Amino acid sequence: DIGSVIVAPRKRGKGVFTSFLQELICGNPFDGIYVESVLNPRFAEFFRKQGWQEEICNTIPSFYLLKEQHEKETKRTNAATTRKRVDRKPHR
Repeated sequence: DIGSVIVAPRKRGKGVFTSFLQELICGNPFDGIYVESVLNPRFAEFFRKQGWQEEICNTIPSFYLLKEQHEKETKRTNAATTRKRVDRKPHR
């Protein structure tokens, strides 16, 4: 459960939070990650675009990602990327 994250102003928009989340996702021994009360609209949009599940409590969004869901999505994305690479190989 992530309750509060503050990124230094000079580091914002440089992938610091994204890197933090990736480390958390990869190293998390639990079934999921919950990010509580996302007040920053930019972060809320980030989670939506990344496919996190949203729940609203008193008009404030929170987001969660289940490990199983993330693993399936990662496999699907990797398979699609591999297909694109194979399709782009020049024919002889």
